[in-house]
Amino acid sequence: MEKKEQKEKNKKKRTERKERKERNGKKGTERKERIGLQKRRRIEIGLSKLRFL
Repeated sequence: MEKKEQKEKNKKKRTERKERKERNGKKGTERKERIGLQKRRRIEIGLSKLRFL
């Protein structure tokens, strides 16, 4: 009986986690892409500053 209850509990937790992710709309890949874009932008700004020196 305990094993069954634990399984149900885990399933509930899993679905909650999934729903929370969907609600936030922040999946790991999106975040990584955004960070990548920010880094690229920062590098471009640095290069343009160097050009004007």
